[in-house]
Amino acid sequence: MPDAKKMMRVLGIDCGSRVTGYGVIDNDGAECFLVRCGA
Repeated sequence: MPDAKKMMRVLGIDCGSRVTGYGVIDNDGAECFLVRCGA
């Protein structure tokens, strides 16, 4: 049976003075992947 990878999703929020931004990344224990970002 193969080892199950542990996945983590992180939401980052930048509450700037004029525009609020966000970013969502996934991490599989070895690499990070951008899921979505915007303002």
